[in-house]
Order: sequence, then structure tokens, then C-alpha cells
Amino acid sequence: MSRKKDIYGLITEIMPDPFIYCQVQYDKEGSPSKLALLDSNPAFARLTGCDDHAFASGVSCLAAFLLEKFYLDWWELCPYLAANSPVSKWEQHCPALFRWYEVLVLQDQPGHFALIFRDITAMKTKLGQMGETETKLHDLLDYAPTGMMYINTRGDIEQMNQCAVSIYGSPSQEATMDHINVFSYPPLHKAARAMKECIAKGAGTTHEEFYRSKWGKSSFLRYKTNPVFDYRGEISGVITTVEDISEQKELERKLQENMDYYLKLLNSTHDPLHVVDQNLQIVLANEQFHILANQASGISTEITGKPLDIAFPFLPQNVIDEYHRIFNSGHAIITEECIDIRNKTYYTETTKSPVFDDKGRVSHVTTVIRVINDRKETEEALRVSEVRYRTLFEGSRDGIVVVDHKRKIVAANPAFCEMLGYSRQELSQKNKGIYQFTPLKWWKWERDNVWSQLLTGHGCSSIYQKEYMKRDGQLFPVEIQAYSMPDNGTQARYFWAVVRNISERKQSEESLLEVNRHLEQILEFFPDPTFVIDDQGKVVFWNQAIEQMTGVAKDEIIGRGDYEYSLPFYGKRRPILIDLALLSNEEYEPLKNQYDCITREENRLSGEVNVPKTYKGKGAYLWGTASKLVDLNGNIIGAIESIRDITDRIENAKKLTYLSFHDPLTGLYNRAFFETEIKRLQKSHHYPITIISADLDGLKMINDTLGHYMGDAILKLGADVLRQSIRGSDILARIGGDEFAIILPGTGEAASQDIINRIHSTVKRYNRQDQELHLSISLGAATALNATVSLEEVYKKADDCMYRYKMHHETGNRSKIIKSLLATLSEKDHVTGGHAERLAYYCMAISRELGLNAQQLNNMALLAQVHDLGKAEISDSILFKNGPLTEEEWTLMQQHPEKGHRMAMASPDLAGIADLILKHHERWDGSGYPLGLKGTAIPVECRILAVVDAFDTMTQPRPYNQAKNSGEAVAELKRCAGTYFDPHIVEVFLHVLENLP
Repeated sequence: MSRKKDIYGLITEIMPDPFIYCQVQYDKEGSPSKLALLDSNPAFARLTGCDDHAFASGVSCLAAFLLEKFYLDWWELCPYLAANSPVSKWEQHCPALFRWYEVLVLQDQPGHFALIFRDITAMKTKLGQMGETETKLHDLLDYAPTGMMYINTRGDIEQMNQCAVSIYGSPSQEATMDHINVFSYPPLHKAARAMKECIAKGAGTTHEEFYRSKWGKSSFLRYKTNPVFDYRGEISGVITTVEDISEQKELERKLQENMDYYLKLLNSTHDPLHVVDQNLQIVLANEQFHILANQASGISTEITGKPLDIAFPFLPQNVIDEYHRIFNSGHAIITEECIDIRNKTYYTETTKSPVFDDKGRVSHVTTVIRVINDRKETEEALRVSEVRYRTLFEGSRDGIVVVDHKRKIVAANPAFCEMLGYSRQELSQKNKGIYQFTPLKWWKWERDNVWSQLLTGHGCSSIYQKEYMKRDGQLFPVEIQAYSMPDNGTQARYFWAVVRNISERKQSEESLLEVNRHLEQILEFFPDPTFVIDDQGKVVFWNQAIEQMTGVAKDEIIGRGDYEYSLPFYGKRRPILIDLALLSNEEYEPLKNQYDCITREENRLSGEVNVPKTYKGKGAYLWGTASKLVDLNGNIIGAIESIRDITDRIENAKKLTYLSFHDPLTGLYNRAFFETEIKRLQKSHHYPITIISADLDGLKMINDTLGHYMGDAILKLGADVLRQSIRGSDILARIGGDEFAIILPGTGEAASQDIINRIHSTVKRYNRQDQELHLSISLGAATALNATVSLEEVYKKADDCMYRYKMHHETGNRSKIIKSLLATLSEKDHVTGGHAERLAYYCMAISRELGLNAQQLNNMALLAQVHDLGKAEISDSILFKNGPLTEEEWTLMQQHPEKGHRMAMASPDLAGIADLILKHHERWDGSGYPLGLKGTAIPVECRILAVVDAFDTMTQPRPYNQAKNSGEAVAELKRCAGTYFDPHIVEVFLHVLENLP
């Protein structure tokens, strides 16, 4: 194998492994005597620091080098050469070089061989480290605070740590559960089912269950099971972490007990109450609110944890906006609302109050609704082992971190990285030590109390709490147990710690205090006066509302007993409703009569009473509820009472009683009272009984012409006339509209006729007194001699009699009412006194000149008098306005012809000229109103009246215009002839004016 500059020579030149080519020379006896170096490559020169010439001296120099550096005696090669084996190899440790080499001997011809030294130090180191890693991971598993088990696919527990042994209740550390097959172990039935599911699906599972070991230990456990895959990707078993969460469950139980306790307090109030968070999700609600919400949805369901708009789908947007305003402003909002729930209307007073956290921010809003209509063999095994422990390491829910003796991070699992907000790469690049995440105040304490113990050797610390700092600077609480890992001695080189984020647990602990504080705030700002006493009768709570009611500050009453809380109500020490709530039924009965109204339902008392000393002696009528308070063991620890001032409700009830039986306009009894009396008297002994039916004539005409104000006035007048004409024992009621009825108990036909005559006389006396409006009442009567006759039938007969009377006298009554309306109109014409007389004079003169017949002359005379009848319905503020009318006022004024036409049609005396009254403001060119007639389509009487009325209006003073002289008025008539007026009638009128005497 002489070295030639061929392809093989080039390969040895560039190969990375050291290479030498030697010759063994033999003596005459055939024994090796010399070793000569024939060739070497650059890698050998780099290894020895010498070239080929350095070993030219022969055997001694090269042989010495091989022996010194490689522990290789060239004489030992002779057996290999004698065997004529082309290749031989072995592993050789070179202490002088601190390396491991694989030595290859290649022989191409007798006495010639090549040596190749291949460095295998890295491989040897890796195998050593893998063994060390397995040892460390074993320690990690054994000392982890979370129970861990490896179960193969048959269900056998192959490995479990000490924490798991402790969790399952083994009586000694030597006793384990390795011999147990999980799949056939009854206490682990639920866990076995989860493991089988994990093996079948190849996906992790999590569940919680209650476990009682055969040694009697009971725990609430949380399992997390993940599959373990071998190097072929097949499932070799599962890793199950077991965590004892009994402490957390106990905290949750205590929290629920506290919630239940305060809910009992809140359920003692009669008002619906709920609390929402910033997402408007209901976090708390008392029984009354559940009832109200279930009524709204029509479905009986739990509403706590639901959004507010789901519990109350009918809430308008403005109510939702109110909640957002409270969270932004921190101010309470009190509103009154009307809501419809399942076809029933509720009127409510809603108080929405903010609840503040310890930083003064609004965290919740409390709403009180008051109704006021009554949420991988050696390497593979090592690989499998490493995968297994890596799975434990990577899959742990707790953070796990490994540090060296300088406290620098060597490894960290995903949970630890996520906990701090860093990736593994970031932790590696920014490795200033574990203290970079620890606030300064914890450094010295942890150094003196934890690391000083761990540095002395193998061991672990007790579980302790501290704070860590996240990437964003936020501090959070953690629970830590640290462990030392000694390396070939007592001095520890590495340490690892299990870190658990206990923010949730801390929050649960703080929630107990927060709930107490929030509920106390709720009661403090509760709108109803509320106080609490203990089982000794001493005051332990006194809110703001009761301070205002009694004038007694809480500092003056808290801790006081001996019925001192009754002084602000009664002025003396005595048992009140809250004391009665603590009494047995036997003790309660004699005292319940102190209240006007009192009810007892299970644990709650409700009562109404008038208290004279409330509000600094003003007194008030109060309604209160009182309930016992019990602890978690059912022991009575006191009582609570809430009070509401119902004085206004009592007074309103009296008013409503009056209004329910009286007519608000006339003050007489109403139809409801009348019908009640009919039923009462039907069974009485007051026979004979007469009923009079009365009806006010012309009320509709008065309402239509003069307005409802005058109609109400005539109704009151008619009621007064009837009241004056009956006896004190008689019953007078307004049945409706213009109808009245009178019940005369113990009155026969003759006596009832006297009362009817008396009513007629009173009406006539009123009309003789020159009143503004004519009063007319139609009457009818009927009598029941005994109870065999229905009084309802008697009233019907009286009503029929009254209508016959009305039909007989209707024409005369209407005429009298029309005359009174005309008289009213005449009074409104006082500014232009004599206007109607002047119109009549001129109109008759023109009519004679035109040769109108007798009927037209009669109509003309009457039209001149009553053409403005419709102005009786026009307001005086328009008729006598000092200035031009507005467009709206002018529109009202133009309605008077139609009003006058309707009034005239109601009177037989005026019906013949009703059409003339309707058309008296039409113009010759068709620009008039209301019909827009033109030319001769306008009746001649209306054309005559238009000319004369215009002349008189121009020559008489008006509030808005000065009077013109006769010449100016004539000139205006001539100018408007052919447009406003009939030109021929204008000529006739001017002729009449010229011939006036």
C-alpha cells in the first residue's frame, strides 16, 4: 500500500481521520525488529504536531509516540499481521489525549500495514449523558409534587412516583401499587375507562373523580392521561398525572356555603334583586328575581350565569345603556318603568347601584326591582424512557424548571414558559438566572431559607409561596417545591423546582372576602330600611336607609340590645316584628295582634302597622318583613328585618275607594255604585222603591257648538239641580254621558211624582233667572212594590218612560237651546252694536227693489239675524283680535258657515235657511268659501247679504281697523263689483243708499 498520487492518495490527504502507513522489518530469526513510517496524512500531522521527517529515526521514535499517546505497543500488532487479516479494529482510550478512538488496522502485503484512528469520543459521551439523563429524570419523577404513573397497554402500572403512592393512600413508602392492573382495579374504574379511551383514540383525556383507597384515605383527584409513543410511532402505554384537588374543592365548597348564606339574607327581602358583572352577566340573583325572570320567559330555569338580555328578553335598549353608564360613571340610577310580562303589566321602581372593588373601580352593578302595583435494546430503551419522562416533563400542568448551581436555567417545560410569558428560545438567550423573574424582596428570604439547605446535598425543600414576575411586569403568586440533584458527592450541581400558579386559588380565597364585602355593600345601599340582630337581640347591622328613617346613626345603635331599636318607632322598648320572627308559634300568637295585618310563611313574617314616632314624630304606616338567620349547621344566629313606608299607598287606596264609586266631574255616585246599590236594595226591606231616570237635553249640541267646557258646566248645573231636589236618603248617580238615575227607597208612585215636580220647578226657576244657557231635563219613573219585581227591570221601565217624555218635548227644547245660543252670539257682537238690525234693514230694502217673493223676504230677514250663528263656536280671542289673523286663526274663522249650518239643521225654526247660512260667504268670482260657488249659483239672498255685510263692516269701527266714511265704502264696493260682489246688486244697493230719508 505504498502511497501513490492517485485517487487513493488524494483520499488519504483529505480524510479527517489520522492515517499512517508503516513497515515492520524482521531479523534473521523472523522476529520483528524495526518499525518504519512510510507515509502519513495531514490529519496525523495535526494530531502529533510533527510531519513524516520527525519519525525518520525509525522504530524508537514512532513506537514511543504510539505507546505514549495511544497506549498502543506496536509489538501487539504482530498477532494481527500474522493472521493475515485484511482489516482489524478495536476501541482504544487515550488518556494522554483525553479521547476515545476506534483503531483500524489494514494489511495489504506482508509486513506492511496502515493505521486509521477514528475519534469516537462524542458518541461515548452521548451514551454516558443518556444514562445520566435517565437517572435525573428518575429523580425528577420521584420527587415531583404531582402524582405520575406509566401504565402499559395491558393496564399494568410499570412505574409511579412517590407522590402518586401518597395520593393513593399507601401506608408506607415501601408499599407501592406497581402490582396493580388498573383495568381490573375497582376503585380506579373511572380512571381505567379514561386510560382505555386514551389508548384507543391516541388522544389525551382529563377528568375528575372521588377516590377512596383500601387504606381508608379519601381524596378528590384530577387525572390527565396522555399516550406514549415508541420510536415506531406506536402507542406503548400512557402517562397519567394525578393531582389531589381536595383543598381546591374544599375552598369551592366554602365559597358556595358563603354564597348560600348571603343568598338567604337576600332572599329575606321581598324585592327581586340581581347582580351583573361588566359583561352584563348575572352573577347573583335572589329567589324573587328568579320568579320574575321565569314569569318573563315562561320557562322555569336557573338564570344565574346567563346574560341579562337572555333572562329578560323584553328589556329595551335604554335599560342596557343605563348599565353601561353606571360602569363608566360610578353613579347609581333610579328609574320607574312599565313592563309587560305574559300579558300582565308591572310598574317597577328599579335601583341600579355600583359595587366597587378594592381599587375603587366599578366591578358589578346591583339591581333591586321594586314592584309598585302591588358561566425506543439499550438505546431504544433509553429513548423510550426519555420519551416517557419527557412526556411527563412536557405535559405537566405545573411549571418545571432545572437550574445549575449558579441558578442559571438549564431546562424549562412549556408550562413554566407559558407561566412567565417567554418562549424556551427567549429563556435560553436571556439566561441571567432564575432570579430575573423574582422580585427583589424575595431574594434574601429564598437564599437563606431554601437554597442554603439544598446546596448541602440531596434533598428537597418544603412547599413555600412567593411571587414571580411575568414578561409584562405583572406579579402573580406561585407555590414552589425545590429539589437538589447531587453529582458524585454531597455537593449539588443541579436543582429543579416544581412551580404552580396559584392565582386561581388565591382568587378563590379572596372571593370569600370579596363576596362578604360586596353583599355587605348591597345591603348597605339597599333602598329599604334594613337591620340585623344576633340571637341575643343586639344590633349587628344597620343600613343607610334605616338611618334616614329613624334618625339614628349606626354608630349609636350597633351592639345595643334590650329592644333599643324599637325606640325610634314606638318611643318605648317593646318587641317588634324582628323579635316575633325568633319566637315559636306558641310565643308568637299572643303578640301578633299588635299589627293591623300580619302573615307567617315558614321562616318569614310580614306585617303592617302604624308607628307614631318614625320620621322624628311625624309617624308613618309601615310594612315590614322579618326572617330568621341560620348558620351552616342550621343554628339560629339572629334575624333580619326590611321595612317599607306604605303611607302613600294607604292614602291612595282611600282615594281610589272614593274614585271607584264617584263621578269625578259632578261628585255624584257613578254607575258602579248605582249597580251595587240596585243589587243590595233588591234583597232589602225598603219597598216600595222608585227609580227615576233623568237625561240632560241638548248636551251634544252644546258640546258641538260651544265646546266641551260649556258642556261640562251644564252637566254640573244639572247635577246640582237634581241634588237640590231630592232627599238625603235618596241615591243620585251619574250613569254616563248626559244620563242620571235616582233611587228612592221607601217611596211609592205619588211621592216620587212630587220629587219629579220639584225637579221641574227647580229647572224653571233657573231658566227664569236669565241664564246664559237654557237648561232642560227629561225625566221618567217606575216603581217596584216588592222584591218579586227586578229593580233592573224597574230601571229599564223608568228609562223607557224618560225617552217618551224626551220625544214629546224634543222640538220645543231644541228651539229654546237655539235661542239661548243666538243670545250668546248677540252678546259677542257688543263691539258692533246694532249690526244685525242694520243688515236686516238694508237687506229687506234691496229684496223689495229686486221683487223677491214673500218666502224669500222671510228667509232674508231671518238670514240677516242668524247668518253668523256658527261664530258661537269661535274663540273670543279670534273674534276680537286686535290685528290681522294668522293663517291658522283664519282657517278656524272660515269654519263658521259650516258650524252654523249644522246648528241650524238641529232647529226646526232655522232648518229652512240652513243652506243660506252655509253659502253666505261665497263670492261672485268663485273665490269664496266653503264651497267655492260663483255667479248665479250663489243664492240671491246670500249675494244681497254679502254686499250689505261688507258695507256695514267697512263703516263700523273694528278692533283691527278704523271705520271708513260712506263715500270710501261705496268706492270699495264699486271696485269689487264683478269679483267679490254681484254687480247688479251693488247698483241696487247704491240706489237704495241715495234714496234713504
